[in-house]
Amino acid sequence: MAPIRWRDRFRYWFDNTMSRGTPALIGWLGLASTGLDPFLCW
Repeated sequence: MAPIRWRDRFRYWFDNTMSRGTPALIGWLGLASTGLDPFLCW
């Protein structure tokens, strides 16, 4: 059995978050836009 990689754990966690529906997607988009805003507006 292969060891579980960090990437696999992150993907599993992300997929579980996305399976929660539209509010989760809106939350991820909000985080991404908030995180990119300082770089794009600077």
